[in-house]
Amino acid sequence: MIHDPQHTIVETSVTGPNGLRLRFADGEVFEVDLAAVIRTHPALAALSDPAVFAGARVDARGGYVVWVPDDLEIAADNLRNIAVEQAGGIGHERLLNWMAQHLSLIHISEPTRPYSISYAVFCLQK
Repeated sequence: MIHDPQHTIVETSVTGPNGLRLRFADGEVFEVDLAAVIRTHPALAALSDPAVFAGARVDARGGYVVWVPDDLEIAADNLRNIAVEQAGGIGHERLLNWMAQHLSLIHISEPTRPYSISYAVFCLQK
């Protein structure tokens, strides 16, 4: 495992023409339907063929579901984000986008102390 546990896939199985069941190293299990993703991204068009999609497997390090090595694969963080969103949660991409639009990062340093202290503060933008 080279990724953090929530972005490391330990097992996958095909659940339908465009569906996967994913088990992550942190113990979470998600069902994900990739039909809309496949329609939206031309590079994934080959996955609309059930025979190709059925070949889904996890790469050796758990970072991707692979259909054609180095050519047709989807990263674990993207799959988890899609699965969380489909389950009604807020995926990390939506959260990061919201933060970028609504928060300002303020960096504060206190060089007058014996040991320099530096920290970041997020503030809501007006």
